Amino acid sequence: MIERTPKGKEARQYFITCEKAYRRLQCDGPSIAPNVQTLSERYLNGLPHETVLAEFKLLIELNQFSPGMDANQAFLGAVGQMEMMGVQLRPLLAPQALALESPHRYAELRPTDMARRFGILRRDGKEDPAAVNRLLADLGYQTHTSRETLAWTPTGKGWPFAVVKDVPRATVQGGRPVRQLFWKETLLEMGDIQDAFVRMGCQRMHKTSPQMSLELH
Repeated sequence: MIERTPKGKEARQYFITCEKAYRRLQCDGPSIAPNVQTLSERYLNGLPHETVLAEFKLLIELNQFSPGMDANQAFLGAVGQMEMMGVQLRPLLAPQALALESPHRYAELRPTDMARRFGILRRDGKEDPAAVNRLLADLGYQTHTSRETLAWTPTGKGWPFAVVKDVPRATVQGGRPVRQLFWKETLLEMGDIQDAFVRMGCQRMHKTSPQMSLELH
């Protein structure tokens, strides 16, 4: 009976309008809902995180095969390599992970530096890096490699102390980069190195001293 009154019809029409509006919202809801991206979609290029972790670990392991690259450098290098493939790991890593320090604080020495430190000199009083290289080879830390970009290659005994670097803006025939071998300062803490270098330095000092004294006169 209420529906037959003007007020009843008005109320009924109101509820019908409300129901239509509610149903319209239900239909339109998904299209107007905010598009929230998952971490995988936003940073991992849509890849499953298991795949990203597996590839990231593989890159770290491959990088550690590079001469002179420590674990921290291998980790940070893999982060950059993943970025080149469209995977952004930096926003997901703790700030400390991106500020890793190299585990060593030692100097990297050339044969010339070691010759100067131990007094391994030529007759003219200048450092003799060739003698240092021969001594390192005799002690089993390196071997001579001819016709290569690296004249001396560390042995299994020498690799833990070796650092190989490319020389900037320098090439040899064939366009290959020039590589230079450095030695970590911890090498000089080895007993056989200390004994051999000190002994050679003393021998060279006795040989060069007379000539140097003559030059002073």
